[in-house]
Amino acid sequence: MPTVQQLRQRVDAELATGWKLAVAVNDGEVVGMLAVRLATSVLEQLFVRPSHIGQQVGKVLLQEAMNSMPDGFKLFTATANRRAQAFYERQGLVFLR
Repeated sequence: MPTVQQLRQRVDAELATGWKLAVAVNDGEVVGMLAVRLATSVLEQLFVRPSHIGQQVGKVLLQEAMNSMPDGFKLFTATANRRAQAFYERQGLVFLR
């Protein structure tokens, strides 16, 4: 796992190259994160704190991505990440390959 410093450096570098970042906060605690790259219409990252899965956080963040890229976007998930794939499909996204 990367260190907090390494993660901070990555986020700073990604923001400098075009990430738009949004966070979901509940009672002062970050419970989710969304990163999109508008120039290429890509949903880069969507994370929900495990304790908040199933509490609509992912849905709200995905809606933010849809609002930011109303003409559509692409995203990539690991083949083994069936949970994420099922989530996106439940939200109406279409698996291409």
